[in-house]
Amino acid sequence: LIYLGDLARYTAQAAPKAAPAAAAAAAAAGPGQHPAAKQEWQRAAHCYRQAARVLPRSGNPHNQLAVMAVMTGDELRAVYHYARSLCVGIPFLTARENLLLLFEQNRARYGQYAAQRQQRQQQQQQQLSLGQLLSDVSTCYVRLSGLLFDRINQHEYQSVSADAAAALSAFLGHPAAQDCLQRQIKADSMPIHLAVLSIFAVHNACSSGAERKASGSEAAAGSGGLAAAGAGGSYGD
Repeated sequence: LIYLGDLARYTAQAAPKAAPAAAAAAAAAGPGQHPAAKQEWQRAAHCYRQAARVLPRSGNPHNQLAVMAVMTGDELRAVYHYARSLCVGIPFLTARENLLLLFEQNRARYGQYAAQRQQRQQQQQQQLSLGQLLSDVSTCYVRLSGLLFDRINQHEYQSVSADAAAALSAFLGHPAAQDCLQRQIKADSMPIHLAVLSIFAVHNACSSGAERKASGSEAAAGSGGLAAAGAGGSYGD
């Protein structure tokens, strides 16, 4: 199923580029894809989802779904699938490198968002489109996930956390937000993505803490032994 999904995805990527007038309608088929490639793109996603159902302990299918999300510019969904790719019995280890690359790319996008923060605050919520508000939620929460994942630049946590909360509040305050969420597939909706990212952050923190404790014990044992002796880094798919 993974290989069939890969073949369908490659077929969609190799399709002729969409004409400018048809580009917007073809966006769901992948970046720059001709509308005729939409079926292959959907077939690829279907194969990967079926593979995840057949072998839920494997992280490979979710890594492939994350790669597809990256190609369509859906960072939040990509991080969601990378998280699921790592938090399984057989994690797909390449997903970690892919995730770090995504966080690095998102860092620049968040920097642009933060630079425009004051200007945005002066605008009325109604002046921002629902799509822009949803993009802000994605940018802020992916940045927040990156801070919690790699533990770098922790001094930014408070401001990024506040931006994420403000972006989510602004989105939920939009008159069309409820209708937007109701149209999403419940098992693959933004609230599910945010919930899974929160669980992933806790999982990663606990795993890292256990590893540090284990390595600390080994170092202590090693130093004790020595004292006694002295006395006697593209997205991989």
